[in-house]
Amino acid sequence: MNSKSNNLLVVVVLSIAVIICSLMVITTIETTLNNGEVYADTPVPTWSGQGSGSETNPYLITDADELGIFRDIVNATGTEKHAVLGNDITLSGDWDPIGSDDKPFKGTFDGNCHTVSGIKFNEPSTGHVGFFANVTYCNSGTE
Repeated sequence: MNSKSNNLLVVVVLSIAVIICSLMVITTIETTLNNGEVYADTPVPTWSGQGSGSETNPYLITDADELGIFRDIVNATGTEKHAVLGNDITLSGDWDPIGSDDKPFKGTFDGNCHTVSGIKFNEPSTGHVGFFANVTYCNSGTE
């Protein structure tokens, strides 16, 4: 090979390396959501309702769609989230529970004297059937 061929080969190899590095950065950016927390390959829905999910500013869940988004956020992130119901909610269709073995629900869910009705459960092979599938509970010293 002559020097022109060698130079062209180096340019091609470097170009491919730059493209691969760029794709890695884009992939990392796409999986970094929700205040810098990283969730590998799990799409995290965007909350557009009231509240931020914090203890002092819980999500205000007013309809079935928001309840499903809350569930999906908990199940995708496993981070502590807080929510309060703002209305009675009637679900239709099968309900996938909040929380999982590897990402249990952590936080508070305040029914605020409202109800969730119309729940139909799938019979998953995991054995988790219910409104909540797995909940982390920590007693903070109260008796």
